[in-house]
Amino acid sequence: MIPLSFSEKYIFKTGTGRNPGLATNQVIHMKSEETDQKKGFKDLLRELIVPKIERISMIILLLALVFKYLQIGETTAMIGIGLTTLAVTSYLYAFLYKTDGLMETLSIKLGHVACAVAIVGIMFRLMQLPGSATMLHIGAGALALSTVLVGYQLATNRTNLMKQATTRYLIVLVLTLITIFL
Repeated sequence: MIPLSFSEKYIFKTGTGRNPGLATNQVIHMKSEETDQKKGFKDLLRELIVPKIERISMIILLLALVFKYLQIGETTAMIGIGLTTLAVTSYLYAFLYKTDGLMETLSIKLGHVACAVAIVGIMFRLMQLPGSATMLHIGAGALALSTVLVGYQLATNRTNLMKQATTRYLIVLVLTLITIFL
């Protein structure tokens, strides 16, 4: 017999009247609501925290680039904060998704880590720091490989995760290639 929590015991005991099946239905209904509400920290990160942080860092980065274009103030810190936060969220995405097969797991992890490396390379290039070319080339190569792997997975298994990953990898790959050739 499964041990019941205090609230389940209370419903079970008080629900027995004319309809003894009512208590069982209430307990089952209550347990399904608890499992829907009980999500782990990883789910909270994946669904709520990391996407919001990513959006905020994109806004900061866009503001910094507009300020830099208009030559308003010192924008190096804003660019650094925006790109560093984007790189960290991309790296976190590599470990937040559960995938079925080894190939999917490898392509998702490689792609998100490559995105983080490429974004840091873009930041180094914009800030004119040494080592930017190496990071951009490694990031672009790994992104191209992971885009091919995810594209193959997308052709065989059309999941929402693979669509999002393909879009994200292509955007970062194009930005990386633009940064390399500038």
